[in-house]
Amino acid sequence: MKLDFRWLPELTLRTLRVVAIGFLLLNLYSVYTAYTAVRSDLVPKYLAQYTAFPHYIFIAFYSLIIFYIWRILKGAITSQYWWVPVIAVIVFESTKFFIYGFLMWVNPFQ
Repeated sequence: MKLDFRWLPELTLRTLRVVAIGFLLLNLYSVYTAYTAVRSDLVPKYLAQYTAFPHYIFIAFYSLIIFYIWRILKGAITSQYWWVPVIAVIVFESTKFFIYGFLMWVNPFQ
């Protein structure tokens, strides 16, 4: 009996899409909390933009990954490249700490 794993790419992409939507919502919540934290007079007003800046980049990345997965699942992009968003999310999540540090270093809201 031969095992058939044709369902694996679709299951992986659907699961990754849910995970990416979760990360997107988490970053949106981080932006929201950055702006609600500066309502106090003790906190400088520019602090919200300063702390929310890297999350804008992360939101753009996750939106792009979700769009790419949606295009693969819809059939607009050939399904033989189903592993590209998987590798992109793994690399991004494993280097996110360094990307966050770099974005805070080049932050235009200093």
